[in-house]
Formats: sequence, C-alpha cells, structure tokens
Amino acid sequence: MTELEWTVRREGDVTLVEAVVSRKTAPVAADPALTVTVESLLDGPVWPPRREGVRVAGWSGDRFETAVPAGGRVAVGFASPADPVEPPVEIVDRSRGDVSSADGATPSDVLRALGDPSPPPEAVPEPESHASDRTAGASDS
Repeated sequence: MTELEWTVRREGDVTLVEAVVSRKTAPVAADPALTVTVESLLDGPVWPPRREGVRVAGWSGDRFETAVPAGGRVAVGFASPADPVEPPVEIVDRSRGDVSSADGATPSDVLRALGDPSPPPEAVPEPESHASDRTAGASDS
C-alpha cells in the first residue's frame, strides 16, 4: 500500500509544499522498488529544489518521479508562486521497477554529481601589491 502525506503553507508570496510517499508493505528481498510519480495540483509553476544550480534529479515540469522501496519513505518538496490548494499533490502513476531516468546519466546528472568547480577560498592566494616597486624604479631613470 502506498500512502501520500503532505503539508502546504504560504510564506510571503511563495507556497511551500512538503510531501512524503511511503510504502507500508514489509521489505522482501524479491520485492522491487515501486516507481511513483507525484504531481503538483497548484495552479502555477513549480520551483523544484536545486543543487549547484541544477534541478534535483527526478523532476520534470510539475512532476517528481522516484523509487520507493518496500517499507521505505521518500520525501519531496517544492515551492510555487501559486496560491495553496488542498491537496497540493497527488500520486498519478505507480509501476514496479527502477526509475526511468536511471537508464543513463543526463548532462544535468553529471553537473549535479560534480558539484561546484570553484576552488575553496583558502586555496586562492591573495594578490600581492607591487606599487612600491614601480615607484622606486621610476625615480632611478
């Protein structure tokens, strides 16, 4: 049995939605994960969470697809400028097996895995000022 619990609240001009998909069946070694698609019911755009500027894996438009193991739980959240509604999300698809995006890595998956390419600030030396060297050399001519 798959269950969907959710909360929705308005913070300023943004609606925040949090949901948990859970499978109450006991874990069995032969039981594959259940692929679940959760869809936003808000009347407006969905702003999914991002890591390193890239949308978190599993999101496509206003839908989130994830694999939920037997006895497991998966949390999902997003923001939207739309007004809150109840319920804010629903499960629109369930199927056995792996999440379809697991067939191969997309460029977004690779960027997400690599993370921020910037060196840590402590590894970048401070620029040295050579203004005193330039003024001393100019008076020698």
